[in-house]
Amino acid sequence: MMILRPPVASLASVGVVFKASLIAAFLIISSKTATSPTVDAVDFVRFSRKAGFHRDLVTEVRLHKKDVEINFSECHLVLTEVLPQGLYVDLDQIHSIGNNTLQKVESLEPIDTEKPAHESPNHVIRVHTNIRQVSPGVFSASVILPVHLRYHRPSETRETDHALVHIKHPRMQLECESDIDPDNKEQRNGTPKSKSNFLREVQFKSAADHVEFKVPVGQKCDSVMVATVTLCSTVFGCLYLIYTLLDNKKEHFKKTN
Repeated sequence: MMILRPPVASLASVGVVFKASLIAAFLIISSKTATSPTVDAVDFVRFSRKAGFHRDLVTEVRLHKKDVEINFSECHLVLTEVLPQGLYVDLDQIHSIGNNTLQKVESLEPIDTEKPAHESPNHVIRVHTNIRQVSPGVFSASVILPVHLRYHRPSETRETDHALVHIKHPRMQLECESDIDPDNKEQRNGTPKSKSNFLREVQFKSAADHVEFKVPVGQKCDSVMVATVTLCSTVFGCLYLIYTLLDNKKEHFKKTN
């Protein structure tokens, strides 16, 4: 009997298509999504703070609505982020330490926090945060997302001492769980409607379309020196430890006799 085996390349292609379908399904949020304008103006500011490999990605949003009857404080702001290869979010850290600006952070798939940048894929996460009213018709939301930079391949030349990691601005949506559709004036005037989630696209403009991080990288030309210093330090440490143990043993032997 002849057994037909599917080609490996075909299986890989199916896997890629399946993963792409999952990402697309994650980005296209279910429930009821509308593209009609919900807000009249949006102030969007994004920047990073702290230094080194552990940063905070800060996003500040202010929504302006002329119709003061609408109360966005009953809604949540949903940010869909695409994390590049050189950056990751530790979901366990976020869940354990807590964060007043984050209501929920979810990922399409597990995020490996140990992989270097060149071995890690992009990741898609969705961030939910609360909205508060600061004045009539003005609502504010702020997100402080801890992010971590991955190690990169060492550089071949001394001229390159860092790598650049860019994270694009997120897709922004309003998620409102209410008996009333906020964009339907007839329903706001008293016509009842079954309770469901309303997701509204929030369009915004920004001077830049990304936030940039500089990641220090090692130098391949220093590998011999680093290996030599590491080896010498290890040998010296072992010899010192052996000497200390033998010396303590002699002192203990003298005291017992």
